Formats: sequence, C-alpha cells, structure tokens
Amino acid sequence: AIPANGAAQFAVSNAGTLAYLPGAASATDVPVQWMTHDGKTMPLRATLSDWRDPRFSPDGRRLALDILKGSYTDVWIYEWARDTFTRLTFDPADDEKPVWTPDGQRIVFASNRDKGVYNLYWQHADGTGEVQRLAESPTNQHPSSFHPNGKVLAFHESNPKTAQDIMILPLEGDEAAG
Repeated sequence: AIPANGAAQFAVSNAGTLAYLPGAASATDVPVQWMTHDGKTMPLRATLSDWRDPRFSPDGRRLALDILKGSYTDVWIYEWARDTFTRLTFDPADDEKPVWTPDGQRIVFASNRDKGVYNLYWQHADGTGEVQRLAESPTNQHPSSFHPNGKVLAFHESNPKTAQDIMILPLEGDEAAG
C-alpha cells in the first residue's frame, strides 16, 4: 500500500451529502462509509479496500473513486439505485483522481499508462467507448475541476522549478463535455 500523505478523504454533493474516510489517514484497507444527516455511519461498500478521491456525480446519484487492488489503482463507480460498484478503468497502470464532467457523461482521471508519467485521460462514465488521452506532458498532471460550462478543465501539473502549477485545458469539438 502507498503511505498516506495526510490529505483529507471526502466529497460533498450539491445537495450537501458528505462521504468521507473517518479517522487518521492510513494505508490500510477500510470500508467506504456513508454518513446520514443525523451523524450515523454505515458501510456503503463493506468490502475493505484502499480507496481514495471520492467524487459525487453532478446529479448526486453516483460516486466515483479510485481503489487500489493488487499492484495498481483503477477508477470505480458506485450507483445508489442498483447498489453496485462498477470498475470503469481496466488498464494495467494506475488510474486515479476521478473528476466528473458537469453533465455527468464522462470522468477525467490521471493515468500513468504511457511512459509512467501521470497525464490526463477521460472515459464515458457508463464505460462505453475508448479511453481518450486529453493532454501529454513529461511531468505529472492531475485533474481538479471543470468550469460549469464543461469546456474548461482545471488541473495541476508538477513543475521541477515551482513544485505545482495550476493549469487549464480548453475542451472543444465533438468530444467536448457540456
């Protein structure tokens, strides 16, 4: 397991629902917990796993997160109505830090599937179609958020001189979100 970096593990939906990893950061397997409005918790996914980066879909009906299984990480989606976790990415590399497009149709993620450097990719949230690369850089890139119109993605990129740079990626054309 990867040592924890002390980052908070939580996501909040537009309706105010909070999903989080309680307690101190660790690299041990834990269940994904659901907290009700009255503060009670219950397992959302009872199977213990090393999970991170939960993100609610724009409509609040799904939760994307990355799960470390074996030696690599993949993006998974939990759907409330079906009470199922579905694996979205299958490449034998690390796929992590999912971010939903504002229309909920796609998920952008960071992957080190090419040359071991994390760059930006996206996939239809229902798993159809091919994974598409969005950007290429010799340094690591990780998605952060979309402009509400879905045509601009904010991300951060490692920079040997400044540590991290905040960047934007315009997305236009037939494959653009929104």
